[in-house]
Amino acid sequence: MEGARSHSRVGRKTHVGSGGDGACMVLVQHDAVPGRVRLAVPRLYRSRKIKALLEHGLSRDVAIRRLAADIRTGTLLVEFDPALEHAEIAGRVEHLLTGKNSPLAARSADEDMSPASGEADWHIRDLEEIVALFESGRHGLTADEAALRLARFGPNEVPIAGPRSELAMLLDQFKNLPVALLGGSSLISLGTGSPLDALVTLGVIAANGGIGYAMETGAEKTIRDITGQGEHRVLVRRDGEVSDIPSREVVPGDILVLTPGTFVRADARIIEAIGLTVDESSLTGESLPVAKYAGSLADQRAPIGERSNCVFRGTVVDGGSGLAIVVATGAATEIGRIQALTGEAHAPQTPIERELERMGRHLVLLSLGVCGGVFALGVARGLGTMPMLKSAVALAVAAVPEGLPAIATSTLAIGLRELKRKNVLVRRLDAVEGLGSLNVLCFDKTGTLTRNSMTVESLFVGGRSWHLGVDGFGTEDGRADLRRHEMKKFLEVAALCSEVKIVSGEGGPSFQGSPTETALVDLALRGGVDVAAVRADNPVDCVIYRTEKRKFMVSLHHRLSEEKISLAVKGSPDQVLERCRLMEVDGSFAALTGKDRETILAENERLAGEGLRVLGLAYSHDAAIDPEEPHDLVWLGLVAMKDPLRGGMADLMTEFHRAGIRTVMITGDQPATARAIAREVGLAGGAEPVVVDTARLDGLDDEAFRRAVAEGHVFARVSPVRKLEIVRALQAGGWRVGMTGDGINDGPALRAADVGIAMGRDGAQSAREVADVVIRDDDLTTLGAGIAQGRAIYANIRKAIHFLLATNLSEIGVIAAETLIPADQLESPMEIFWINLVTDILPAIGLALEAPEQGIMSIPPRDPATPMFTPDYYRMLASESAIISAAALGAHGFGLMRYGPGPRTRSLTFSTLVGAQLLHALSCRHDRFHGVGGAELFGNPHLNATLAAAGVLQILPLAVPPLRRLLGLAPVGIVDVAVIGAMMAASFAGNEFLLARRTTADGT
Repeated sequence: MEGARSHSRVGRKTHVGSGGDGACMVLVQHDAVPGRVRLAVPRLYRSRKIKALLEHGLSRDVAIRRLAADIRTGTLLVEFDPALEHAEIAGRVEHLLTGKNSPLAARSADEDMSPASGEADWHIRDLEEIVALFESGRHGLTADEAALRLARFGPNEVPIAGPRSELAMLLDQFKNLPVALLGGSSLISLGTGSPLDALVTLGVIAANGGIGYAMETGAEKTIRDITGQGEHRVLVRRDGEVSDIPSREVVPGDILVLTPGTFVRADARIIEAIGLTVDESSLTGESLPVAKYAGSLADQRAPIGERSNCVFRGTVVDGGSGLAIVVATGAATEIGRIQALTGEAHAPQTPIERELERMGRHLVLLSLGVCGGVFALGVARGLGTMPMLKSAVALAVAAVPEGLPAIATSTLAIGLRELKRKNVLVRRLDAVEGLGSLNVLCFDKTGTLTRNSMTVESLFVGGRSWHLGVDGFGTEDGRADLRRHEMKKFLEVAALCSEVKIVSGEGGPSFQGSPTETALVDLALRGGVDVAAVRADNPVDCVIYRTEKRKFMVSLHHRLSEEKISLAVKGSPDQVLERCRLMEVDGSFAALTGKDRETILAENERLAGEGLRVLGLAYSHDAAIDPEEPHDLVWLGLVAMKDPLRGGMADLMTEFHRAGIRTVMITGDQPATARAIAREVGLAGGAEPVVVDTARLDGLDDEAFRRAVAEGHVFARVSPVRKLEIVRALQAGGWRVGMTGDGINDGPALRAADVGIAMGRDGAQSAREVADVVIRDDDLTTLGAGIAQGRAIYANIRKAIHFLLATNLSEIGVIAAETLIPADQLESPMEIFWINLVTDILPAIGLALEAPEQGIMSIPPRDPATPMFTPDYYRMLASESAIISAAALGAHGFGLMRYGPGPRTRSLTFSTLVGAQLLHALSCRHDRFHGVGGAELFGNPHLNATLAAAGVLQILPLAVPPLRRLLGLAPVGIVDVAVIGAMMAASFAGNEFLLARRTTADGT
């Protein structure tokens, strides 16, 4: 092909190319604006086929942003990446037109299908146009053509936005500021001639990373073990015959053969449907099967759940049969678009991550300021540059709590392990704490709050109502009174007008078929009907499925006697009722009066208003009735079904509300169904739930959208994109959002939420892969335990940080004060390192293992906007650390007066400082003063044990000569021990006094 290579002016027509017969294929009409060109395409004029060819082929080109083909004028307007030449776009158009008129010709072998093609309006196009466009038909593709398309488009696989790799998990353990500070501290120690300090610090960093890596990879393995492996296979028509092929080999233009139980592995347009129903709950959240028909729809903006002439990847054929032509595979499917959206979504930092980063920045500033001041003061006093540099390093080491990363990691890891015992699998350590920070929980309905199955809730038979969820059939054994002829007939028709197969097993019967028909057959069995015998007595001749206009199903039966059923009918109550002339009451027939009809329709309306799916059942003995247009039927009654709640959901909502957590439902279901479930579960507490049909959110600006989201309890008819927008709007409003879900459509919202929570047993793989938390057994009630654990972890890490910062600041105070004392010896870097690493870490671990305080789930969650480290908090730390420093300096002063500068004075200072810090751990257990002694001080056995261990370790430097020499210490006498004890007691009493004063001031 040879074409123009220069821009043309407005109105100037430039010949771009020609077909083999010399006719012009494309003319450039207007190309003055970069990234925009209007082309004249003669073959486009009055040709819907060429229009479809151009729109389909070009919409998959990632360089093209928008296009509009006009068959009235034969022109094509294209907006594209300005980096391309206009003539190149015209060349691509010509390439499409010369490529055998195939939508596949414009694709190179190594290009992937763009998700844009998943947005094509396949549901409104003529079926003939689509078949011609893909050069296919009922016979299917040839094997050669399928192989060519597979090579061009690649395998029919959707990249799953999966979890982090093991390398990423390992590296993430070191991507935080406290660990970076420790790394900097080790480098400084190495540079100033303290390789042992550096080596031990690096060991702490490595141990911290190892703990986090081991816990996270273990959780990841468990989650992956839940997902079954195996190749999916698909029935397609190739070369006129049905072939069983791997799903990855499905290509555009293939003809899918749809039968009950088929997993749909590509997006396709229906070309034939016989009673076809599809379970789309994993994609749309709609709990009821969706009836599918051939033919075109008029509404171009119809949401996925209302495109009744299309099937989509990830759904399951529920009943009936059909054929469909594949229009999108792999990443171009609706699921592919959702997965792409999932990959773009990212969760914000957890509160503990933010707080540790903020604390790290403060520590850097504090360390630089104090170390610089002490170094300058020491040099001015003539203490020497190198000694003061080492002292400054000691201060730097003192300013960084070496145990902080290890404490945080160990605490989170212990929480992760505890939750795993309750079948709650946590993928990221920080997600454990994240659970405790949530103040709003968003629930998907189908499969999360409900079981994603149907069960009969109510009956209206013979003018009487039964609420099966309360009192069964009202009999002692829970079975129906089959002596009532209308009830017996009702249950028999429920069993007959059904294609459900009953499979016997050790645990009782199981069913193969649609959820609705399964619920009806199960009802018949529970009511005492011998379904197998009834079916044997009334063998089915044929089934006439419901259609888009005739919303009922008819089963035609071979009559073995005059009393046997000839026709069994179930479907839309109003349509079934209008075909009935009689009704059964107390074993006899009576004419259906106008009042009877009003009563039945009113009951139908009442049940439907409760969010139930209602069907009408009827029958006839007359074999002469036309099954296509039945009439003069005998009315039996109404049956109302629903997708039941999982056990304990109402109590769980109450628990969340008591804990100050807002609960929200986000579902693809209809508003009436969603409202009924919200009422039943108590989603809005005792109030009437505010239901928002998300169609009302279209066109709202960001502020109005956030207001609507802030007011709603239930969001109905929600698409995956809208679900993501709702989560982000809640986050923008300051909420910490937990999102629960089990379907493909939940993926983007799960990924973007502060904590994504997926169902492990029945949930979709794509949901599990992106969630932070996976509930292994689908028991959502364990989520309350996870939130309590998260709250306790945050509180315990806060206690540990409180202890570590107060004690580290006390060390800075001691060294700073010693710098001001003439002819004094400062604490060595090794002494400070010993305190931080050996004696500080153990009590901090004990504090981190504190049991959750009583009533932790009876108080509101903390405000996410309130930082852990406030000015008041730092003032409190300064006061507490000053008291500890004063006690150590008091012992230091005694040592100077009695021994002068030297090892014995340093031993006094060192021992008092450590002892006062250990006792301060007891004060850090509570934010309120509870009195001195007893369980309020010693009620944490973990802390008691770690304090005892730390005390023993503290004796070692004084008792073991090699260790004593390494730290530059000396033995202490009886008088020294008394002074040390007195200073420790004074420090403890002073800090308890401060705690009591704060408690009084706070009114607590």
